[in-house]
Amino acid sequence: MDFLLSTDSIKLKEWKTIQIDAYYLNYKFNHKIKDRELFWEDQNKILIGDTNIQFANSIKKNNDETEIVQNIKKLTNGFVFYIDKRTQTINLFNDIFGCYHLYYLESDQNTVISNNYGDLTSYSTLTPNSFAFLDMFLFNYT
Repeated sequence: MDFLLSTDSIKLKEWKTIQIDAYYLNYKFNHKIKDRELFWEDQNKILIGDTNIQFANSIKKNNDETEIVQNIKKLTNGFVFYIDKRTQTINLFNDIFGCYHLYYLESDQNTVISNNYGDLTSYSTLTPNSFAFLDMFLFNYT
């Protein structure tokens, strides 16, 4: 799953959008890994993310809010958005090891968070320093 979380409405082909308060969560599933991808919704909350299969299955089986939060705290692979419809809040949880990189871009008018460097750079007019990213990945500054 690729995502862009932004204060701007972003129109991208084949992407879906959820608006919560002043934020827009734009996402696109990768159907090649659909067992890992999670989309679960009830009247009070939405869970959406790219997780390990065991985590996704446990969420789909149990809708008790306390157990969902406990499972999120034990997330060992991927990321999950926990969207509370009652309070209009979005919480982004990354795995406990930080294996999934998250990138952000700030400007005067907007903040964008993404898990895909390419999606983020195509949205921006800024030119990122690709050598800095190579350095980070080659020498594992995570």
